[in-house]
Amino acid sequence: MFRKLLKNDLKTAWKFLWVLWLMAISAAAVGVGMMRIISAAENTTLIAVGTLTMTAVAFTIFGSWVASLFLLLGSFYKSRFTDQGYLTFTLPVSTHDVLLSSYLTSALGIVVSALVTVLSFGIMLFFGISDFDGQRVQMIGMCFQRLPELIDIFGGWNIVLFAVYILVAALSELVTVMLAITIGAAIAKKHKIFSAIAVYYGIHMVLSFIYGTGLVATSVTTGKFQYFLLGQSGLFLVFGVGAYFLMHYLVNKKLNLN
Repeated sequence: MFRKLLKNDLKTAWKFLWVLWLMAISAAAVGVGMMRIISAAENTTLIAVGTLTMTAVAFTIFGSWVASLFLLLGSFYKSRFTDQGYLTFTLPVSTHDVLLSSYLTSALGIVVSALVTVLSFGIMLFFGISDFDGQRVQMIGMCFQRLPELIDIFGGWNIVLFAVYILVAALSELVTVMLAITIGAAIAKKHKIFSAIAVYYGIHMVLSFIYGTGLVATSVTTGKFQYFLLGQSGLFLVFGVGAYFLMHYLVNKKLNLN
């Protein structure tokens, strides 16, 4: 049943996301054309128009990622804490299934949207700069040749720890937002969204103090970048797990969908 729930959540949320992804890729194609026009133009008016268009393109690409984030979180709120929540929570699945389905849907959507955003900007830079014409294959080869050097410079272990740190921080942040939405829905009869925003900022004020204290303690006691990454990753992980189980408790015991 969990598979069916996850499939339905993905289908519901992603049927709008592909429009945003298409917008980002289309904007990147427009950006490629504008970059080439600007590089070849001598008319100041044409350059000004092209520059304004490039600004709009950048806002469109970045805005599509932000819109996808709000769309996914809105889908979580609407499917769990509005009238649709009655249908969701009457399904023959556990509360864990209900929450994990939303979490996986949101996480996958955010990851794909981020990749589309990076790809869109990459398309603009890679194909929009005319100086790269005829040299793109060689450039790709050079990047792969330089990769071992970059790994040696930054250190393979540091790169792995930093990747783990970013991953755990992102996953913990998503749980934090979902927890704030859950608390807002549980404590407020009206204006639940505004309550969720207030709770979110309140949680982050506390977390900023905790993470800041951990950062200072790690820096003073060790002074090593690796220990900082491990310490912060541990804090993110502990809070993320705690936030999830608090959210589970609230949904089970405190949530009123009336």
